[in-house]
Amino acid sequence: MKTFFKMFMAAVLILVSSSAFPAPSLEDIRKAAEQGDAAAQYNLGIRYEIGYSVAQNMDQAKAWYRKAAKSGDPRAQCELGGIYLSGNAYNYPLGDIYLHANFGDFGGLKKNKQAAKWFCKAAKGLPQMAEQGDARAQRLLGLMYFQGFCVAEDKALSAEWLRKSLESFHERAKQGDIEAQHELATIYADNVYIKGAKQTAVEWYRKAAEQGDVKAQYQLGRYYYYGYAGVVKSRPQALEWFQKAAEQEDAEAQYMLGLDCFNSGEAPPERLMEAFKWCNKAAEQGHVDAYGLLGVMYGSSYGGLAQDDTLSFKWFLKAAEQGDGRAMNHVIHMYQQGIGVTQNRAKAHEWAKKKFPHILK
Repeated sequence: MKTFFKMFMAAVLILVSSSAFPAPSLEDIRKAAEQGDAAAQYNLGIRYEIGYSVAQNMDQAKAWYRKAAKSGDPRAQCELGGIYLSGNAYNYPLGDIYLHANFGDFGGLKKNKQAAKWFCKAAKGLPQMAEQGDARAQRLLGLMYFQGFCVAEDKALSAEWLRKSLESFHERAKQGDIEAQHELATIYADNVYIKGAKQTAVEWYRKAAEQGDVKAQYQLGRYYYYGYAGVVKSRPQALEWFQKAAEQEDAEAQYMLGLDCFNSGEAPPERLMEAFKWCNKAAEQGHVDAYGLLGVMYGSSYGGLAQDDTLSFKWFLKAAEQGDGRAMNHVIHMYQQGIGVTQNRAKAHEWAKKKFPHILK
């Protein structure tokens, strides 16, 4: 039973299927999705969910999953069932929703007709896709058997499908498939039940990163930067991987480059301006922490940058509007003191209520 549970915990963390990233370009996939192709709609939803070649956006992921589900893709129907099962609080992989549901966090299907509707639709189409070797379909079918969602609960059959799903990813990864390597890294990185999982994650991230996978490059950079999973901390190697990812427009990596330079006050002026450049690029992609860091930069004459309280307030406000607590503190103070904005204590009080809703009413 312990062996099966370990396998189940690994399987629920898989994010993409064997057909998640087909040969066509992102533009081709988007065009097909907009023309109503269910598989393309589903694939686009996955890309938005994990931020692969697009900025991560859960609202977009949900929207494309819904389109694909209504177009008949059983995998998307399963995703949509998960969305309804979680009360639309869908900000983590589907497998986690199943796991939480197993412990009663979201209640059963009997109380959720919309979730039941989509799971039961999925149950009709998933077996055929799973038999054809689709790794995500195999995983989803295994999870449905594990939970007994619109199928008879069958732990043995669940284990069989979850095993097949994992084997599919391992086979593809060994053959050099970048996406499979990345997803295996994700499985092991988030798994606390398999001995040596974190170290195995590093190995797969490295293989994917060396082939140009931008998210793997960013993750490998984090391992070196913070010394995770037994990796010897190395700022130079971390920055090298962040640089590679940043040049491929990864907002997280761009922000990390900016943050690192900002925290190293002894850097030469040109390096400090390089930090501003990367931070600005991350902000252009909607990175909330980059908004806040730009607010600090403009408010402190950072690296020879001309102090501009108006721009400082603008960036703090953008971050505050996204719920950043530290930025809210700056917005409150700047409204109170009239720094970079016309003094407005009523506005300051409004933001204070947003920051401390349980204290100020």
